[in-house]
Amino acid sequence: MSWKLFEVRASARCGSRGRPAGPRPEKRTGRTGPRPGTVGPMTPALLALTFVLDAAPVCGAKSPEDALRRIEDAYRARDLELAVACKDFEREAKAMLEHLATGKSPAPDAALVRETAKTLEAAYRAEIKKTGFPDRKGVQCKVVRKEPGPKDLTTLTERCTWPDGQTSEDRVTVSSGPLGWRMVVTD
Repeated sequence: MSWKLFEVRASARCGSRGRPAGPRPEKRTGRTGPRPGTVGPMTPALLALTFVLDAAPVCGAKSPEDALRRIEDAYRARDLELAVACKDFEREAKAMLEHLATGKSPAPDAALVRETAKTLEAAYRAEIKKTGFPDRKGVQCKVVRKEPGPKDLTTLTERCTWPDGQTSEDRVTVSSGPLGWRMVVTD
């Protein structure tokens, strides 16, 4: 439950001391504990988790091209948390493990995928902290090719013109999932 929703429910149901407003009705059900539909006190851990979840950036890309633009915007803003939110480490881990297991088991173990994703994210964060963000100031990019891939993947070819007039071309794979489109890997 978000903090704002908690505030609204609490203020609607509680008096100044956190108890339900008005006289308490007599309990006749024989049950103990709070009445259904009332808000009890939030533990500090739950309160902290609520703030963290509300504060976490979300990439929210609606298309493959939008995913690419958003991670580039995160680089320009030097926003590590947004850049991390725009990458799909779990899908990248799954693709990597599937590639390594060619001809073996059909799907990698979910626990192994999660652990690999954590390692990939930690390595990405460490690399950005060590070398800094790519300098994207003045770079103009355009998607010149879009190739639907297997399952939930799409590969984009992006051509960029740099401030000094040079051009570059990169292939970027993005995935579609419950959190929208996010970057998986760059060739």
